[in-house]
Amino acid sequence: MSIVRRERFADGLLGKLLDDGTIVHILLRLEQVKEETIDRFKGAIFGLAVGDAMGVPLEFTDPNSLQPCK
Repeated sequence: MSIVRRERFADGLLGKLLDDGTIVHILLRLEQVKEETIDRFKGAIFGLAVGDAMGVPLEFTDPNSLQPCK
């Protein structure tokens, strides 16, 4: 957003940013953020599904009745 605002006061700024690779760098970073967001979303959905599946058999059991893992 600051790039767009500065363009109003500095003619040719967007052209300079295209030439020096700043715009390409910004677009590549946005693609990376998109991939990270998708990965986090998938992890959250998977965690929700596992938590929900594990909650059903354990929901109404007494906490003292569980056997420790070996």
